[in-house]
Amino acid sequence: MLDSPFVVHLIYPPGQGDPALQDALTEGGFVVTPLTMDQIDLCHPTRDHPDMILLRLARDGSRGLALCRHLRNAFPRCAMCLIHEGLGEWEESIALELGADAVIPRPAETRRAVAQVRAFQRLKGRSPSPQAPRLQLLAGSREVRVNGTTISLTDAEFDLLNVLAEQAGQAVSRDTICRQVRGLAHVDRDRTIDLRIARIRRKLGDHPRRPVFIRTVRGEGYMLMVGET
Repeated sequence: MLDSPFVVHLIYPPGQGDPALQDALTEGGFVVTPLTMDQIDLCHPTRDHPDMILLRLARDGSRGLALCRHLRNAFPRCAMCLIHEGLGEWEESIALELGADAVIPRPAETRRAVAQVRAFQRLKGRSPSPQAPRLQLLAGSREVRVNGTTISLTDAEFDLLNVLAEQAGQAVSRDTICRQVRGLAHVDRDRTIDLRIARIRRKLGDHPRRPVFIRTVRGEGYMLMVGET
C-alpha cells in the first residue's frame, strides 16, 4: 500500500510568490498548495490540514511573525518552517517561540527548504509518493495527453478511449464498445476491439499486466481506471 502524499502549504505575502521553490518541492514528490496570506482559512483549518507549512515572510518582515501564532493554533499537528529575509537572531527566536519549528534565511533557501521538508517527513516516517501518470481526454479538440504530452491516436482509437472515459471506473463490455464505436454488435471471434485496445495501450505506455490506465476485466470487457481523466 502506498503512503499518502506529503502535503505542503507554501504561504507567502500577496505578490511575492516563489515558483522556483514550488517547482522544486513538486519535483521532489511533494503535493504543494500555494496560498497567499490572505487566502488562509484559519476559521476552518481541518478542511485541508497539511503535513507541513512553509511560511514566507514579507520582505519588510511584517505580518508573518504575528501569523505564526495563528497558524500554530489552527494547525497544531503539522510542522512549520519560517522563511525570512533579514531577520535578526532575536526575531528568529521570537518566531520559534510563536510556533515555528525551523527558520530559514533567504535568498539561498530553495535547496535548504526542500531538505527541511524531507527532514520533517522522515520524522513522520513518510516517503514521497511518485506522481501517478495523468491521462487527459480533450473532447473538443479530440486530443489525448499523458502528463501533458500529446499522444497521437487515430479517430477510431480516440472514440474507443472516449467510450471508456464516459464510464470510467466501470467495466464496459466489448459489445457496448463495438456498438458505440462501430455501430455493430460484437462477434465473439472478432478481435478488432482487443487489437485496438492493445494499440492504445502501447501509445499510452500502459502495460496490460501492470495497468495504469486501462484494465482488462475478465469475462466483461475493459475499464478506464477512476481518476485518470
